[in-house]
Amino acid sequence: MASRKAVSAPGPHGSGLELHLSLKQELFAQEYIRNGGNATRAYCSTYDTTLTPASNSVQVEASQLLAHHQVSQRIQRLAEDAILAAGVTPGWALANLRREADAQDGVRAKPARVRALELAMRNLGMIKDQAVPTSNVPIQVTFHIGGRPQVVVEGEARALGEGHASE
Repeated sequence: MASRKAVSAPGPHGSGLELHLSLKQELFAQEYIRNGGNATRAYCSTYDTTLTPASNSVQVEASQLLAHHQVSQRIQRLAEDAILAAGVTPGWALANLRREADAQDGVRAKPARVRALELAMRNLGMIKDQAVPTSNVPIQVTFHIGGRPQVVVEGEARALGEGHASE
C-alpha cells in the first residue's frame, strides 16, 4: 500500500508555488533527477514492485507520475537546483559556447560539448522551442498521365520537413 504521508516542497524557482506531494511522489522526483531522467527506474526503486522497468504497467505508471502536475513541477525545481549547484549559469554557458565557436589552431568544436551546452542552456531557459503552426488538412492528389488519372494519393498536409527521413 502506498504511503499517504504528505510532504511540502517548493515549486520551480520564481513560481512561488508550494507543492503538496505524497512521500512516494517526492522520492520518485528525487530518484528521477538522481538517475538522469529514467522514469521507469525511478518508479521501480521508489514503489514496492516486483515488476521490471521493461514491464508495460511500470512504464504506464511512471508516465502517469511524470504527467502529474505537482510531480512535474517538483522535478523541474529539483533540476533547477541541480544546475545551480553545479555552477551552471547563463554566463558560464555563453562563455563556454563562445570558446567552442572561437576554436582555433586546428582545434574544432566537439559536437558532444556543443550539445551539452545546448542542453544546459535549455535547462536555464535560454533556449525555448517554438511550436511550428501546422494544419492537418485532408488532401487528395491525382496524377494525370496521358490525359487519364493514374495515381491517387490521399493523406494530410503537413508542415515543410515534417515526417521526412532526411531530417
